[in-house]
Amino acid sequence: MARLVADVGGTNTRVALGTAAPRSFRNANWPDLYALLGTFLDGQDAPDEIVIAVAGPVRGTQARLTNRDWRIDSGALCGRFGAPRAHLLNDLAALGHALPGLPPAALHAIDGGTRPTADMQALVVGIGTGFNVSPCIVQAGHVTCPPVEAGHVSLPAGIHAALGIDPAPFPTVESLFSGAGFTRFCRAHLQDPDIDGKRVIAGVADPDLGAVAEHYATLLGHLLRDLSLAYLPRDGLFLAGSVARALMNVASTPCRDALHQPISLEGFAAPPLWTITDDSAALRGCASFQFSPS
Repeated sequence: MARLVADVGGTNTRVALGTAAPRSFRNANWPDLYALLGTFLDGQDAPDEIVIAVAGPVRGTQARLTNRDWRIDSGALCGRFGAPRAHLLNDLAALGHALPGLPPAALHAIDGGTRPTADMQALVVGIGTGFNVSPCIVQAGHVTCPPVEAGHVSLPAGIHAALGIDPAPFPTVESLFSGAGFTRFCRAHLQDPDIDGKRVIAGVADPDLGAVAEHYATLLGHLLRDLSLAYLPRDGLFLAGSVARALMNVASTPCRDALHQPISLEGFAAPPLWTITDDSAALRGCASFQFSPS
């Protein structure tokens, strides 16, 4: 059975048939996803199934790419490409579906234990262009990733108090924990309107830049501690996204220390902390997604 899988990001789309090596397409070269997939499938048999991960909100059979006017409908995918069934996933949910089968090389342990591959309760935390989380619950081999919109909740009061700058530009979690949020945070701390998050990460050896990165990583640790209480991901927090990965490369210790600060809840322990380092992880999740029995 041939399953067409795709990971539709803000800039590029990666497409594959099953577990074959993916091809990458630049979104700017295509008017919509249908044209892109049509080129990929040109000359090939119709797929039996289609599973698409989208960097944007998914509402039932429809999805919208966050930073491009692409709207995707699972029924339209079936009609256009002759597949009997199709399913759309948020990109973080696709990572959740990938977790049980990710090989060791796809993960980097920040504060790890032994990653379970059977029954598990975990949380994917994505910090890149935006912010969101995906709970991952595995029971008897079945993976469930309920939809969540965690980026739009109010920034916790404890993090507001620890910002050290005017909190007004950071009303929500995503307004701070995202690429644009990181840049706003750095500019406010350094009083430099031209600095951005990438320059801070690249120049972390400089004492001033390093201090800002460590402060931000500490705030992230506080957020992860709150998320650990909210979702109880006993088997691991799995960080994804460009901001999270870059920050953990240069300032993982203050994040880990904040995550482990004592909590007055009997029996609570901070979960293991990992980063997902495999760029094909969302495609793995699409390939392993289980359709409901018809």
